Order: sequence, then structure tokens, then C-alpha cells
Amino acid sequence: MKFSHKLFFIALSGTLLAVLLQELNSSFLHFDGNNRFGMIATADEASYFAPAKNYFSTGIWADNSQGISRYFQRPPGYGLIYGCMLLLLGSSALAGLKIFQILLFFLSVQLLGKCINHFTKSRKLAIVASLFYALMPMYSGFMYYTLTEAVSPFLVLWLIHSYQLNSKSGLIQLLLATVAILLVRPQLLIFPLALFLLSALKKEKKRGIVLLVGCIPFTIWMIRAATISGEFQGLHPIYSDTNVSLYRPPHAEMTNLFRIWESDGERFHTTIAAIKSAKDSAEMKRVVRTIPREFQKECEPLFFQFHQLLNDPEYARSKEFKRKENKFISEVQRTRENLISKNRIQYIVITPVKSAKYLLSKSQLNLYLFQAELRGNLLIEGLRILSVLTINLGIFFAFLLLFRHKSLLELFMAASLILYLFYLAYFQRLNEERYLTPLLPVLLMVTALGIHNIGILKKFK
Repeated sequence: MKFSHKLFFIALSGTLLAVLLQELNSSFLHFDGNNRFGMIATADEASYFAPAKNYFSTGIWADNSQGISRYFQRPPGYGLIYGCMLLLLGSSALAGLKIFQILLFFLSVQLLGKCINHFTKSRKLAIVASLFYALMPMYSGFMYYTLTEAVSPFLVLWLIHSYQLNSKSGLIQLLLATVAILLVRPQLLIFPLALFLLSALKKEKKRGIVLLVGCIPFTIWMIRAATISGEFQGLHPIYSDTNVSLYRPPHAEMTNLFRIWESDGERFHTTIAAIKSAKDSAEMKRVVRTIPREFQKECEPLFFQFHQLLNDPEYARSKEFKRKENKFISEVQRTRENLISKNRIQYIVITPVKSAKYLLSKSQLNLYLFQAELRGNLLIEGLRILSVLTINLGIFFAFLLLFRHKSLLELFMAASLILYLFYLAYFQRLNEERYLTPLLPVLLMVTALGIHNIGILKKFK
């Protein structure tokens, strides 16, 4: 059987298994005929889908929140995908999105095999890696979620594969992959940037020009955001003092404050929610005690002030509120600088290490089926351990490839992976488990390359 045929049947079998698990998971979530076709709703869904709906009805790309961030809170890529489904299928748009995301997983299995075969010239190793990717639920967990994590792994693989193709078709695919990855998940900029630098180093003018041209749509999006807001917006433009929502400057400053000691994004959001909903001072004191003891004394007054701001009847509406808000922001900034000066090792070393540990200790078995219904089952716990080991093995081989690579593309791919992990652990810090999802296929790829390069499995040479 031809190599391409083997990859096709592996992808088909893995996709059928993934769909079976997703449908079983949906049955445990008890969807009651809500016309979602088994798709799992997320908190981010509104800011992805509402702009597409509003564009068709009003001609304006904006979500339904109040404030200037509504025009650019999320990059437009995933919303454009949903908009295409809305245009083609109307009320069945989610069904179209579901099929699209299933198809992308099917294609990603094949792309992984093709990438590994290109690097190693070992079809057996490519088949084994593709089979592992197809059958392990950690790689298909977000298939039914309305999140960019459902499509970003495919986009990363597509970008790498298209760079490997030495043809006109490859250049066209490289252009499309660059456009897509930046419009869907701009934080993954490190990968197109690495490929551009590699192209410059190897004097591959065509690839370099294509990668630059692929950045134009995202650049236009950033110019649009800057024009509307009057200032440059970064990769996370969710905060504005015009917003009538939680995402105002005080929340941004509290986020930076928590970055001194916190590595779990979900725990941070839980704490902020508890501050907002606290009924009395006793409950507020219990919230304060949830943070490390050495920070409680300095942070307690800030927690109480933030509670008052969040529950102010004039929230985000009056000049007096904004005056109190600015005063609070100054106090948070002053406290943060003071705490960092007293806890530099915590801030520079300990918290980033904890953040990396948080990411690398998660199995990525995110389905309710694994997290609740079957938790404790011996087989599932074994699967959980295998998933964590697989991720950490990928990290090990990424570092190994820095020294034992057989091509510059391998080196740049491993370096991009490590730099992105550093970004998550050091700069972002308040991570959620899903932030690692776009990197999972690359981690498996570098594992296969590392195994091949050091000759662990000689029969795959």
C-alpha cells in the first residue's frame, strides 16, 4: 500500500475514533435539543461569533459588548470561518463548523506524517507517529469546542508542511497558511517569523517575500484597531477604559499584580469572581487568604477597593468613578513594584517555573468524559500519565534538536517551540491548559525527529 494511502486510512480511523469520543462526551453533557449539533459552547464564543452575525446585519464587524474593544477584541480569523458557515448554512452554521473542524483534524494527521517523512525520509517512523497522533485523545480534545484551539494545531502543521514544499503550490499554501495563522491565533507569530528568518539566512527570496505578504492582512487588522482606538493595540486588546465590562484598566493591573505569584489562569479568574461576588468583609477576608500568605497584608486593601469598584452603581459611567478607578490603578502599580522589589526571585524564577510546571503537568484530556465521568478508571489514568509523558518528552527532544538537528528547519522549529513556551511561562504566566494545544503536534514531531537523529530506533532509519 502506498504511503499516502496508509496516511489516509490512519487519518480516517483516528477521526472516526475522535468523533465517537466527542459524541459520547456530548451525551454526558446532556444537550437538550438546543440546535448546537453537539458543539460545546465557550465563554469566548460570543466575541468570535457576534462580529460575523453583526457584519451581516449591520455591516460593522463588532461584538455585542459595550466599549471600544468590541471592534477588535478577538482577531477575525475564527469569526470569518464561522461567518462563511453562516453565509452558506444559515441557522445550521454550527453544524458546518463542526464538520469543518472534524475535517481539519483528519487533514492534520496526514500533514504530520508528511512533515516527519520529509525530515527523516523514514516512512515507518512517519506512520507510527501519525498513528499515535490519530489515536491519542489529547490531540482531538477541542474538536467540538467553539475555540481557536480546534483549528490552530492544523494551521501550525500546514505552515510547516507548506514551507517544506519546493513548488509553486507550496508557495501558495505558505501564503494562505501565514494569513490564516495570524488572523486566527496571532500569538503564534513566532512560527512565521522563524520561517522568515530562515528564508533570509538561506537566501530564499521567494519564500521570504511570500511570508511577508502573508502578514499584510493581519497588519491591516492592527491598523484598523489602532485607527479606531487612537493607539496601538497589542496581541491581547481586550482592555479599554471605554468598556462597560470587567475588562477595564483595573482588571489589567490586577492581572499584572497576580503575575508576581500566580501561574494558574483559572485560579486567577476564580479569585476575581469571588472578589466581585463577596457579600461582606468576612467573605472578602476569606478571598484574601486564598493567595500566598506573604502577599496577603499588602494586597488585602486592594482586594477591598477592587470589590467596591466592581460593585459601584456608577461602574464605568461617571467621571467620579473614573477618578476612583485611576486612584486604584496607581495604588496597584505602587504595590506591585514594591512587592516585586521584595520578591525578585519569586517573580523572575519561581513563578515562571511554576507556570511551566502547570502547563507541562496537564494531560490535555480536556473532555468531560475524561475529567469527570471516567476519572479514576485505571485505563484512563494510564492514558493521562502517557499524555503527560508524551508532552514532556517533546520538550526534551526540542532542546536536543538545538544540538542534534540535521537541517536548519529542524533547528528553527525546535527554537520556535521553546521560545513560545518561554513566552507562555514567563510573560503570560496566568495560563490555561488549552494554551499548549497549538504546540502539541509540533512536540510530537520533534520527538519523532529526535528519536531519528540520535538513532534510538535504527530500524526506522
